[in-house]
Amino acid sequence: MLVIRNAVGAAAAASCALALGACGGSDTIAGAPTVNVGINDIGCTPPVLRLPAGPKNFVIKSSSTGKVTEYEILDGKRVIAEREGLTPGVERRFSIELKAGEYTSYCPGGTRERGKIIVLPAGGTGEGGTPSP
Repeated sequence: MLVIRNAVGAAAAASCALALGACGGSDTIAGAPTVNVGINDIGCTPPVLRLPAGPKNFVIKSSSTGKVTEYEILDGKRVIAEREGLTPGVERRFSIELKAGEYTSYCPGGTRERGKIIVLPAGGTGEGGTPSP
């Protein structure tokens, strides 16, 4: 029995490590620009976000009544970054390195659950969102 419990514990720890790595890693990347986004009862804000490729520190602010409580970035069907438990008034962060391409912002429970994140090649001009200096 002890061997089985240890194996189960090791598998659970490995799953957690993989989940955390797939979900945006640390809270901030030193020197990376901040991108302010939000969730509300409609979904993700802004609905379309354009950014240059590279590391980003996302700050997610909830103005939802509790209907929408998470913000995810999807690459196809795969979640590459997320924050859950975003109750009204809460602000959370995650950091991620985004390569040029098109991603989906996903805020389940909203009337418009999906948005678009367009990542331009490095040096491209981004629009949308609220980048901080």
